[in-house]
Amino acid sequence: MLSTNADEVAGELIGEFSDFEERFEEERDRALREAQRLAKQRVPVETGRLRDDISIDLEQDRLFNTLEYSIYQNWGTEDIEPTFYLTDSAIDAFQASVERLRS
Repeated sequence: MLSTNADEVAGELIGEFSDFEERFEEERDRALREAQRLAKQRVPVETGRLRDDISIDLEQDRLFNTLEYSIYQNWGTEDIEPTFYLTDSAIDAFQASVERLRS
């Protein structure tokens, strides 16, 4: 009769996957908080309303502003230089997150 340790190996893999999944969820939330912190540092401040409006939604995994003019400040217009305060902050935070997950 042939015997294997397939059940043992499968159990170990499931355990490792569960650990990674938990670590990933924690890292995702950490990255969103970091992106928010970076965006608040990078956004140009005149009155502070735009900076104060930078928010995260951990349920929907997003970094955002609700003020109408935020899109113009981030992406720019013919008359406004783009600052990419939201997009660059999100990219930087998530790249750092990927590096942490790799280690």
